[in-house]
Amino acid sequence: MYRTFLLAIRSAMAALIFSAVVWPLAASASESSPSSFPTDFIMDTLTRHPGFAAARSDLEVARAEARSLSRPVYNPELSAGYEEAGEDTAEVGISQTLDWSGRRSARTELGEAVLAAAQSVFEIEQRNLTAEIIVALVDYQTDRNLQALAEGRLALSTDFLAVAEQRRGVGDISPSAFLSAQLAHSQALAGLSLAEADLSRAQETLSVLWGEARTNWPDLPREPGETASFAQAPQFDTLPELQLARAQAEIAEAQVRIARTNRRPDPTVGVRGGTEGDASLVGVEVSIPLFIRNSFSADLDAAVAGQGSASQRYSIALRRANASLSSTNGRYDGASRAWSAWNASGATSLAGQRELLARLWAAREIGVVEYIVQLDQTYDAQKAGINLRAQVWLSWVEWLVASNQTNAWVESHQ
Repeated sequence: MYRTFLLAIRSAMAALIFSAVVWPLAASASESSPSSFPTDFIMDTLTRHPGFAAARSDLEVARAEARSLSRPVYNPELSAGYEEAGEDTAEVGISQTLDWSGRRSARTELGEAVLAAAQSVFEIEQRNLTAEIIVALVDYQTDRNLQALAEGRLALSTDFLAVAEQRRGVGDISPSAFLSAQLAHSQALAGLSLAEADLSRAQETLSVLWGEARTNWPDLPREPGETASFAQAPQFDTLPELQLARAQAEIAEAQVRIARTNRRPDPTVGVRGGTEGDASLVGVEVSIPLFIRNSFSADLDAAVAGQGSASQRYSIALRRANASLSSTNGRYDGASRAWSAWNASGATSLAGQRELLARLWAAREIGVVEYIVQLDQTYDAQKAGINLRAQVWLSWVEWLVASNQTNAWVESHQ
């Protein structure tokens, strides 16, 4: 019977070693399997998203407003009158207010600036939504890999607990050591539950972006890939935040000009003709508004103050763009170097470490607690590798956003 028990122990240990070695390798192979960049999915998600449709509609509104502001300010007026007195009088007239103050020109400039601002807002919305989709895919793949890792940890913990229980039955390990094995199993169960919850939240985010739930989502490549052609400092004039700030400054400038034109009176010229009894009447009329009760000076003061504020906001946007571009570039470089170092050393040593730990425990050269502690360290290291891969992707997306190259980079994979 004791011989049979030893055979059972060896069989269980073989299964334990197999789980310790094969599972991490399978998980690693899954993470490193090549996959193409899901350009079509990202573009389809973008076009399906109501936020993108709303931004496009806002741009059309701005185009219509620009056309409206470019039209003439004043329309001609037609008048007619009839009077019964000693002699009947009838007349018809037409008048036109002349745009001597330059209102139409100022309004046209305002419309162009409003359209430029709306175009920048549209580009920002498109870029940010594209980046949000990529980040959601990164989170999903990261959480899926972490869930697979937690499942492997639980399977290994279950096998280990079974063997530990057999050893306790023959008095080979102490009750406290067996309790440690039970605690490790409980921790693995909790870890899997948390990983499943995180994965569920990542899937929920993708479902919101896509518009409906799916059973599968596309994979990202192991790393961003060829980035050298994009990892160049862009021209700042192309950044939509700066274009928006510049357009807002132009809007403020146009509003100052409009406020100045509102202080200049525009004359109205009219011509009328008619009859009075048997006589014909022809008349010319000129009227000019008098800005006595309201000179509109307060409106001009407010517009000038707004122009100064817009100028300062452009300076703020320029500082933020500089800082964001520099910091995101540094974060990506750091994450990329760490990821390269991980692939060169850390990723390949974990399977061997787990195999060694399993053999040492089977040979009773290490105890239960020491085995659990060192095994957990290997899983923590593998989890760090998964998170490091995610950090490479996230820092790269941040740099694309900061340099306004998100859409161009996605389209380059078509």
